[in-house]
Amino acid sequence: MIDTFKPVLSTESAELFESLRADFRNDIKPRDAIERMYCDDIAILSWEIKRWRRARDATMQLALRNALYEVLVERLSDMEEGQEAVSYLDQWFTHKEVRQEILETLEKYHLDESAIEGEAFRQCSSLVSQFEQLLASAEARRDRALLGIALCRRSLTEELRSKAIDVVEGKVVRLEKRQELPRG
Repeated sequence: MIDTFKPVLSTESAELFESLRADFRNDIKPRDAIERMYCDDIAILSWEIKRWRRARDATMQLALRNALYEVLVERLSDMEEGQEAVSYLDQWFTHKEVRQEILETLEKYHLDESAIEGEAFRQCSSLVSQFEQLLASAEARRDRALLGIALCRRSLTEELRSKAIDVVEGKVVRLEKRQELPRG
């Protein structure tokens, strides 16, 4: 049976996910259905990890706009409140000259871009913390799946080593065929 499950959101590429899954299958070379299951879990969890990292980074990026306003208008009172300040600060992202002017303003207060980043983090720290928990969970599950493959292979290796010793000692050995499912 071919697995048609794809953990891909509408904003993501199914082709990129399939490429990632194929890369894992090519690198791990699963030998049976159990290893294919672990291999697919690793691909899915790796995809999730990439998603959580993108979401965490986008959250921080979005918070920068509000952080600029908070630092320069509310905290330092270096600009007048209002739409004019918002329009000017929005140019931080698109105009090098405005960015340089803002950096010079921050320097007057012995600050740099990290003041804006710090404020952005303060504003979204609870969300970033949630993303970090999601990342840690997905990474732990991925690592357990990798361990699962290693344990399967070690078990098979021990079984084969035991059978090889029996053969060397002249004993009749019957190897059990592992149940294979069609590859998907």
